Amino acid sequence: MIKKFIKRLYKKWASRLPDEDRLTYWEKRAKQMGDLAVLDRRHKEHEIDAVTEFQVNQILPYLKREIQTDNHTILDFGCGTGRFIPYLQKLTQGQVIGVDPIQSLLDRATKLDRVKYHLLRDGKVPLDSNSIDLLWITLVLGGIQDQQLPSTVQELMRVMKNNALICLVENTSKKPNAAHWTFRRKAFYQNLFPNTFLFPVNAYNDFDEEITVFVGRLVKTAES
Repeated sequence: MIKKFIKRLYKKWASRLPDEDRLTYWEKRAKQMGDLAVLDRRHKEHEIDAVTEFQVNQILPYLKREIQTDNHTILDFGCGTGRFIPYLQKLTQGQVIGVDPIQSLLDRATKLDRVKYHLLRDGKVPLDSNSIDLLWITLVLGGIQDQQLPSTVQELMRVMKNNALICLVENTSKKPNAAHWTFRRKAFYQNLFPNTFLFPVNAYNDFDEEITVFVGRLVKTAES
């Protein structure tokens, strides 16, 4: 009983840590776990490829329905080791860009033609405004605290073109927040980008947790 109480107190305290402390956590996790750092801790290293393939099969068919051209620029925000980059590269004849705040993960990322990687510093995406046609975010925003999320969304809106396609995959389980992860409901993510509605097109389970796939298009206004 005491151990459970202490654990709850720790999670409540840790969930209020400054964003830079969460970044330190992920840097240490990447150093300790390598490629496995971007997955649920319950997965084993030999499962990485199978998990990635499973996720791709749960996401890409719904995204492909909405793609209107084969010559667009794709941003993988929070790309980690670039697990999804080879699949994204096949979706376009244009460029694929991966950004992540953890340099050690980028160092392990897959190197391919028409693919570039950039380090995300202070939440700033090192890209020109209105330069992205398709935004891919898979299990990333849950690692960003509530107070930091609005500026993240604003920065993503800056780099996206009007009518850019958004593919967002997040953990929508009804669970208490963990020390370094925030669980949010579907409705929260559906309305995350101003003037844009993300449709939940699929959902799958990772162990006992619900992962929801959202697809939609960004609508920019004069104020955006």
